[in-house]
Amino acid sequence: MTATETVIADEYIAFGHYLRGVEDRSPRTADSYSSYARTFTVWLTTTHPGLGFDQVTPAHGRSWLESQEQRGVSGTARRVSLCGLRAFYRWRNLDHPNAINPAQAVHPPRQPQLRTHTYSAAQAARILAVAASGTTIDDRFDHAVLATLRYAGLRNDELVNLRTANVDLEGATIHVVGKGRKARTIPIPAPLVTILDQYLTEMRPELDPSPFLFASPRSLAGGSHVGRVSNRSVHAAVHRLGVAAGVPGNHHPHRWRHAYATGLLRAGVSLEHIKRLLGHASITTISRYLHLDLDDLTTASRGRQVTHHTDLTYRLETGSPGLHLRRTGAPAQTLSYRVRWVLLPAISC
Repeated sequence: MTATETVIADEYIAFGHYLRGVEDRSPRTADSYSSYARTFTVWLTTTHPGLGFDQVTPAHGRSWLESQEQRGVSGTARRVSLCGLRAFYRWRNLDHPNAINPAQAVHPPRQPQLRTHTYSAAQAARILAVAASGTTIDDRFDHAVLATLRYAGLRNDELVNLRTANVDLEGATIHVVGKGRKARTIPIPAPLVTILDQYLTEMRPELDPSPFLFASPRSLAGGSHVGRVSNRSVHAAVHRLGVAAGVPGNHHPHRWRHAYATGLLRAGVSLEHIKRLLGHASITTISRYLHLDLDDLTTASRGRQVTHHTDLTYRLETGSPGLHLRRTGAPAQTLSYRVRWVLLPAISC
């Protein structure tokens, strides 16, 4: 390794420390951003020999994204790579507040119109009923796990790393450390308090000792997941119970997170509070979790007879306070609507 390469390698290490310590990025995000910064450096030195970082313009950033597209890199990966480049220049410009961040002027690749799925209240109740009907220790364990996903809206990683000490049944709260080591406290409803109380009293003492709340009864002695449950086991249980309940679609833990957010929205919880409960940094990020159904908006017709039903696409407008849903291509006589998905605005990073 040459002296120049050593200096650059040291810069990447310092950049990683900045991402984790200053921007409070998760280790995964920090590694991803650092990797994309390295990729950009290789591209820059290959296509523009002798060009320094301080000579890079937005045109170079756009050319880099175009080169990724030509190699078949997905739009999602290219958006993340742009975020990494923006962060890289924020770090480089720390001592030069008036310096320009060339990546900031580069428009990110278009966000695809993603169809997201959730569970209706009836579907969620049906799946939980199937989970509660089991009699084996494995069945009862899966029911406790599924109920926690349903009523707390945790990410899969948050659930498997949840510690017993962070569950306060008397205060009806769960304390979670999520992405980027951000902590939040989630109030939990009475049904989950009852389920977890029964689990902690009757089941947890019989499982492998550990600080974690969920210790899978399926863990093999000496295995890597003794005293806890794995992400894969949670995914398998969610899939199995969803299929057993006869609910269509793909079944995965994150679908329950969508259902949790949608339930809060139906209950009239503000977007700001939903954002905090989900552990997101901005309201823009939570837009993909919000699903409205026909019955949710029928009441808005104020007793008028519904004469037309249609499937519509809405865009979440966050430019001003409050929730704004803008119809696109809707007939004028429509009185009630079904929102299938929400379009995400361009990323902000």
